[in-house]
Amino acid sequence: MSRKEKLISRLLSVPKDFTWEELAKVLTNFGYEEFTGGKTGGLRRKFIDQNKKYYWSTQATSCQYY
Repeated sequence: MSRKEKLISRLLSVPKDFTWEELAKVLTNFGYEEFTGGKTGGLRRKFIDQNKKYYWSTQATSCQYY
């Protein structure tokens, strides 16, 4: 099992100690890039893929997909 597969498996198990760095790595592996412009300061982060689909996340709390 590769590192990417292990990380995805860990995410799918919904651990309480899943870190921000791990989430960012998973999203990067799926082709998302972190968007740093506009209203994405502080704890708010936005990831965009090539099809302009957004994945928005608050670093310390919840995640949403648009």
